[in-house]
Amino acid sequence: TTKQIVGATKKIAEGIRKTEGLKLVGRPDVCVVAFAGAEGSGINCYAIADCMRQQHEWDLATCQNPPCVHFALTLPNSQNADQFLEDLEEAVKTVKEDTTGKFNSTAGVYGMAASLPASFLENAAAAYLDAMSEVQTETPAADMEAPAIGGA
Repeated sequence: TTKQIVGATKKIAEGIRKTEGLKLVGRPDVCVVAFAGAEGSGINCYAIADCMRQQHEWDLATCQNPPCVHFALTLPNSQNADQFLEDLEEAVKTVKEDTTGKFNSTAGVYGMAASLPASFLENAAAAYLDAMSEVQTETPAADMEAPAIGGA
């Protein structure tokens, strides 16, 4: 029910508030909780998202302005709020201790995109959408003729 989702959202938000090195982004009023690394913590929120995906199979959405990740709660996943918080705490610890860069795949993409001029990103997005929505036409086979219009 909605009450379960909102309750889990508030529980996760409170857990994030208590997690050293993290801060809430925005207001977790209904079903979305967003967070980032606290200033001076050295925690990259995108690395947390990568770690949560790779080690715990949680899929967090990434945001760019401001840099953060968010978790959208639904009825099925709201039943796992305690597990999410346990996994998040473990991910924060893992990312803090990681010296290999194992959890920086998303961070690299967002870091690079943030440094590009907006016009480049707009043009790239437009070219991609054009390519994906291009209509493909096939030439009829030689032995198939289109029917005549108007009778002949």
